[in-house]
Amino acid sequence: MLGQGLPAEDFWDICCDHGLLGAAALRSGKFRRVHFVDRVPHIIEKLRRGLADEKHAAVYLTGAEHLGAEITGTAVIAGVGGHNVVKILEHWKTRGNLRAKRLILNPLTHITPLRDYLKTFSTYTEKETLIVRESERDRQILILDLRA
Repeated sequence: MLGQGLPAEDFWDICCDHGLLGAAALRSGKFRRVHFVDRVPHIIEKLRRGLADEKHAAVYLTGAEHLGAEITGTAVIAGVGGHNVVKILEHWKTRGNLRAKRLILNPLTHITPLRDYLKTFSTYTEKETLIVRESERDRQILILDLRA
C-alpha cells in the first residue's frame, strides 16, 4: 500500500491501529507529512510519545468519521469493514473535508457494499484493484484517484 502513496504529498493512515503503515511512510521520507488517526486512546498516546520529536507527523485521537482536518494527498483506510469505510467516506463527503488525490481502501469484510457505494461516489475513479493473499484469504486493495 505504501508504494501506491503519492510522493511529496501528505499521507493519512486512517484507523491506524498501532501505526505500522504510517511509521513505514514516515521512515521512507517520501511524504510531506504523515497523519495517524485512530479512536483508541492508549494507541494514540503511545504514538504521540514515540513521535514527540517528529516534525513530519501529526496524531489525531478521534473516530475517522469525525476528523475535522482537511484530508489531502493519499488517504489509506485499512483494517476495518467495508461498512465502516462507507460510513467514513460519507461523513467526509458531507463535511466537505475530503480533498485527497488518492484513496487506498483495504476493507477486512463487506467488499460488495463498499463497491456498490463507490459506484455512487463520483468524485473518484478506480485506478486499480490489487489482490493480496493474507492468512489464507484474498483481500482486495482498491486504489481510487480524484477525477480531474
